[in-house]
Amino acid sequence: MKFFKHILILFYALSFFLLPAFSPAGEIDELSSKAEQGHVEAQFKLADAYYSGTGTRKNLEQAFFWYEKAAQQGHPKAQRALGAMYELGKGTAKEPEQAAFWYEKAAEQGLARAQTNLGILYETGEGVAQNHDTARMWYEKAAEQGYARGQTYLGRMYELSIGVAVDYTKAFYWYEKAAEQGYARAQTNLGALYEAGQGVEQNYEQAVVWYTKAAQQRYARGQFYLGRMFEQGLGVEKDLAQASIWYTKAAELGHIRARQQLAKVQSEHGKTDEKIKEEKQGIADQAQVEGLTAAPAEKEKEKTEQITAPAKDKYLAAVETGDPDSQNSLALLYLNGSEGYARDAEKAAYWFRRAAENGSVAAQNNLGLLYMNGEGVEKDQQEAMLWLQKAAEAGIVEAQSNLGQKYYFEENYQEAAFWLLQAAKQGLANAQNNLAVMYSDGLGVEQNKERAKYWLQKAADQGDPTARQNLTMLIEEQTEASVNSLMQSDSQEPPSSGPATANNSGATASMPVTESKQDFGSLQAATEHFHKGNLYAEEGQFISAISEYKRAIELDPNNSNTYENLAIALAKTGNFKDALKIMQTAIRLSPDDAMKYATLGIIYHADNKLQEALEQYIRSVRLNPGHGEMYYNMAMIYSELGQFESAYKCCLQAQSLGYAGSFEALIELQKIMPELSAISDDENVVLNLRHIVTSTAAEAELVLGRLHGGEDFIQLASQYSLPPFNLNGGYLGPYDPKELIPVISEVVVPLTPLAFSPVIETSTGFHIFQKFMVGANLLASQ
Repeated sequence: MKFFKHILILFYALSFFLLPAFSPAGEIDELSSKAEQGHVEAQFKLADAYYSGTGTRKNLEQAFFWYEKAAQQGHPKAQRALGAMYELGKGTAKEPEQAAFWYEKAAEQGLARAQTNLGILYETGEGVAQNHDTARMWYEKAAEQGYARGQTYLGRMYELSIGVAVDYTKAFYWYEKAAEQGYARAQTNLGALYEAGQGVEQNYEQAVVWYTKAAQQRYARGQFYLGRMFEQGLGVEKDLAQASIWYTKAAELGHIRARQQLAKVQSEHGKTDEKIKEEKQGIADQAQVEGLTAAPAEKEKEKTEQITAPAKDKYLAAVETGDPDSQNSLALLYLNGSEGYARDAEKAAYWFRRAAENGSVAAQNNLGLLYMNGEGVEKDQQEAMLWLQKAAEAGIVEAQSNLGQKYYFEENYQEAAFWLLQAAKQGLANAQNNLAVMYSDGLGVEQNKERAKYWLQKAADQGDPTARQNLTMLIEEQTEASVNSLMQSDSQEPPSSGPATANNSGATASMPVTESKQDFGSLQAATEHFHKGNLYAEEGQFISAISEYKRAIELDPNNSNTYENLAIALAKTGNFKDALKIMQTAIRLSPDDAMKYATLGIIYHADNKLQEALEQYIRSVRLNPGHGEMYYNMAMIYSELGQFESAYKCCLQAQSLGYAGSFEALIELQKIMPELSAISDDENVVLNLRHIVTSTAAEAELVLGRLHGGEDFIQLASQYSLPPFNLNGGYLGPYDPKELIPVISEVVVPLTPLAFSPVIETSTGFHIFQKFMVGANLLASQ
């Protein structure tokens, strides 16, 4: 029998990328000798080797040991790395106080990244007493060194009034500094200030300039704003074809509002999708814009292959003007040694950095890979992570996949699964294959062979040969396991407790009957402890509830709901530290479950860690945008942070979803800031669809009656829907009538938002559907 776990194939996202080369054993021995003699640089390099598993077995404890040695001798990069290990709990217990201590040591030596990290801790109150003034001080120090991320965080404080009065002039100043370095988020924010005339004289043409710079980096929000400018004729001649192109690009990156605007523009302009695609290709060819409609590095490589020797001087001149696309392409020429350029990895790294700092997200991805391999630069896993993270957060699907792969080899499986999932949802076949392997092995996610098959089928449908091979092997493995189980049940004598029932023998198809019966009994006992825990929790007896939940976990360590309830009970007793750790386990087991992120957010919120709570609430609504309570909770945080406009918009969304209490909150916000009453519901909305699916008509009618009685749709979906439809409140995605089968379509199409459909029977079960609306701009801005 072949084991599926041996077939993981990684690092196919970029054509020039090679697997990390291992250092000779002698080099590690030499580093170890020098490190033990107290050589600080050797200690730092040895720690890096242990951290990345380069030339030696990966060992985070040893990495921590040598980073600490180097840090104690004052090595600033080691101090920052040590702080990161304390912050993330790698190689040591998670201790945010120690993280802050070492970040401060590095920050005091002028390391801009450490200064920014320390500022974030002070802003959020993680490991230190929350102090916005101190946060601003460290952001200023990083910003004054020209560090774009620090400049953007500083500008954000002035724009959003975080610990200071709103000052758009200062926000503009710092956004401009970061934008000029090519930081796409800052470029978009700067364009927005020009468009609104905040901190600068209103100038639509300049807004277009900055939106374009961000858009050319595949930054979805910048692409959407640029499309809007073309649609409305602001700063450019009105051009619905161009608007369609940029909306399409943003929509391809998952920008919700862009999808809705794209449909509107196409309808008005009378263009077919094919015509838009042709025009989009023509404009891309004419402008030589790389990496926008295909994998960035692959697209750039295609472009460099077209550069002939006589054109070199002209090409190099373009590079010297600071064009990041040309700089990135030149780097690829040096890296590949093509088109008359001698191979020179150091020059490649130099031009990748120039392009990356000028804002090319493709170059950020490529530079990250060079740092990962130590090709043309000194190997630096923290630098690799920094650049890959930038590109991944900008929506570059290849970077998301590469980042996921890096986390995988660092054995940070939860983060690996998160980033591979982002890339897989965008349709990248190798990410779908790798995510399937994680589901098959239960790494970072709860083991689920059916989800593994789902993602392998997605990749195989795109023609990916590895996924096809893996899918065949997985099916063969499951078939063989089923046959073995059947043979064992035929050959083994029944245990003394009685004959095996059909229900028991089918509990786990890949295991012998006796083991299945034993596991079934454990699961039954775990379920009993789980329900006892719930009863104790309902009565407020949280200590007893904690005891029952722990017993349930001992018997069934793979039930994410038990961990979630245990975390809630711990939080109720004031033990937030353990509650947060337990919730991380729950999320690892169920990374696609919006409710897990919601619960984590609620625990952070109760512990007064507002930024962390907000981040989890946003993650939750991205998975389940119909959860009104989460928008209400977000509104409460924005209100506490003094961001009343954002709070008001979130309250409007909660109200549109029928969440109780949102109306009163809107009134209170209007009392604080009367001008908020002029804000209306987002006119650009996305219509979404969700459903509840039961196994019987009687049960469906019972649920429908409870819905009409005012009970919560999400709670009832979680309680009554058949798996996997009980996940995320039964959310199906944006409403598209063309995707519905006739028996559903004829009932759902005329249905008004928030109304409930009658019970509809299909081969899947008995359904109740509901449409709901979410403001496109609200989700896009989070």
